[in-house]
Amino acid sequence: MSKRRVLILGVGAAQADALRWCRDAGMEVHACGLAGTSQGLADHFVPLDVRDAAAVTEYARRREIALVHSVGSDIAMPTASAASEQLGLPHFVSADIARTCQRKHLLRQALGPDFRGNLSFRLVTSTADLAGWTVFPCVVKPADSQGQRGVFFAAGPAELDACYPASRGHSPSGQVIIEALARGPEVSANAYVVDGELRFLQVTDRIVFDEYPGGIIKAHRIPSARARDDTRAAVRGLVERVIARLGIKNGPVYFQIKLTEAGPALIEVTPRLDGCHLWRLIREYCGTDLLDHTFRHLLGQPLPSLEKKPGGRTLVLKFLCQPPGTPVARTSFEPGSYLHRELYYEPGETVRPINGHMERVGYLIRPDTPCA
Repeated sequence: MSKRRVLILGVGAAQADALRWCRDAGMEVHACGLAGTSQGLADHFVPLDVRDAAAVTEYARRREIALVHSVGSDIAMPTASAASEQLGLPHFVSADIARTCQRKHLLRQALGPDFRGNLSFRLVTSTADLAGWTVFPCVVKPADSQGQRGVFFAAGPAELDACYPASRGHSPSGQVIIEALARGPEVSANAYVVDGELRFLQVTDRIVFDEYPGGIIKAHRIPSARARDDTRAAVRGLVERVIARLGIKNGPVYFQIKLTEAGPALIEVTPRLDGCHLWRLIREYCGTDLLDHTFRHLLGQPLPSLEKKPGGRTLVLKFLCQPPGTPVARTSFEPGSYLHRELYYEPGETVRPINGHMERVGYLIRPDTPCA
């Protein structure tokens, strides 16, 4: 009997988890991307742009692919859904929903100005669109990028004018979005939806580098120390309202949320697993495996329980980070006390620029400590 064939869009560190799951499940694994290789995790690698829905669809049709999916990539999700729709393959959300979440101004428009937890915004396509914006401080970011690329803070009109061209340079479409700055601690929320019902929600603290713009991630902590019982209930309410407004009926949904004095404010939402390996942190904490659940759900297999086991000690997922252009330090490879560690580079390799400030070279999961 021939193996089922799966095509994973993207071959970065975030997609490695999906590639491993499919390989270990005995599937014939195909992977595509513009750069790099499949890290030895795929049976076939093809150099295709994950944004090129027509090319991905044609490849999947020609190779008789049974599943097209991605994790950790906003730009890949519209393509995965579009190809799956055209070929009649299983998928969680429509290409329209995936596109709405990926293009930040479409998300703000879909939620609407009266949606509690939405932020005021403006789409900017030229310098003329900057005139008249009066909400400061504000966030300036590409409307259709990912990975904290091209994200800046502007305290006033002069900084806004200066930030705009730099942010625009990171947008494939040349579009930038300005948003009101939401003030408060940040959390992540990993949700799972089955038949329109929120069946799982785990809130974790999202710890960022304060010295860099854009919310560049440093670590995640579980359970959240920032979201107490009443705040956690408000976060759940926001999650449920966003899912309902967008029409997400099944699958994983990842949220970035600021806990403001006025209540939780939505920073981003995407209908996929996050790119920070939080499924592994969640599994270590309460036993629920969202990665396994996602692929079993897509493949029509019996679903494991999403009920959490009682959480144990506080854990932290800490990223090992270095500036771009520097050689990967050997200290990242030294033995230590941790539950899991994964490195994206070999010792001495040059760190590639992504956000341009502080790049991930690997991560580890360990019990939380004051210095974590």
